[in-house]
Order: sequence, then C-alpha cells, then structure tokens
Amino acid sequence: MLRLTRSARATLIGIVIFILIFMYTPLFVLILNSFNSSQISGWPIEEFSTKWWIFAKDYAPIRQALLNSVLVATGAMIIASILGTLFAFAMKGFDFFGKSTVNILIVLPIALPGIVTGVAFSNTYSNFLTPAGMNIGYFGMIVAHATFCIVMVSISYLVLQIVETIIRLVYTLNNIIASIVQSLEICMNILEILV
Repeated sequence: MLRLTRSARATLIGIVIFILIFMYTPLFVLILNSFNSSQISGWPIEEFSTKWWIFAKDYAPIRQALLNSVLVATGAMIIASILGTLFAFAMKGFDFFGKSTVNILIVLPIALPGIVTGVAFSNTYSNFLTPAGMNIGYFGMIVAHATFCIVMVSISYLVLQIVETIIRLVYTLNNIIASIVQSLEICMNILEILV
C-alpha cells in the first residue's frame, strides 16, 4: 500500500481542501443570495426572505425545467451505467479487431470540451435530423448526456482495475526486494565463512 510522509499527506489534504473551497464557494454564495429579498443580488444580504423560493415553487416553467432535468438525468444515468460497464468489461477482458479505435471513440467525448460536444449534437439535431423529419426530443438530450456519462462509468471501472494492478505490482516488488535482501544476506554469510 502507498504510504505518504506527513508533509506529503498534509500537502495533498491542503490541495484538496483548496480545490473544494474553490469549487463550492460560488455555490454557497448563490444559495445564500437566493434568500436575499432584493431584486438585485448584493453583498452582504440586508434582508433575508424566502420569496424567491416561493416564486420558483409556484412558477410553472421552473417546475417544468426541473422535471425535464430529472428525466434526462435519469435516462442518461441508466444508459451510461449499462453501456459504460459493458464497455469497461469489453476493454478489460477481450482482444478484438479495432479495440483501440473503439476505445478512442468512447473516450473522445471527455477529451473534447463539453461545449464542443454540445454544439456538435445541437448542430446534428437541428441541421440534419430535424429537417429529415426525425424529432429527437427527450431521446436526443438523453443520448447527448449519456455519451459523456458512459466515459465516466467506464473510466471509473478501469481506474479501479489500474489501482488493483498497481497494488499487485507493489506487492510483487516487495517480494522481489525481500528476495534480493535474503540473497545478499546469504552471500554475506558465505563471504564471512570464506574469510
């Protein structure tokens, strides 16, 4: 198992804490601002109110957008879980013609910035599929989101496989080092006898 010095561990913990603060501070500020009674967000908040939450609860377009997000996320999660797991098993357990090409095609959506993939899907849907009479609706959104999620599922499985391989390698290296040390001790004993 990988062992870190105290300073390395403290440095890694510090970096993780910094990244988490950097990522979540804007979210917490946004949540706090949602309780601001003012029309314009300002800091510090002068008067706390739940009027924006009540407005969001009663405003139909917001509820419809939330429902759309839940439907798309659920569909993408189901498709990505199934296909990503199957892909990871195929890449790990089988050798087949075109394996590297399939690997590149599956991993490509994460290599491209999300906005590029989104614009590509949008252009494909609006410029090719819709004029051809194919209305994609929820299905198109689910497929677009699932392409990114498939990569995450398969990569997480493959990362677990890599970690397992590294652990076995470290164990093997420890055995090799122990064997070398034992051989050196035998050689030293033989030299002592000869001298």
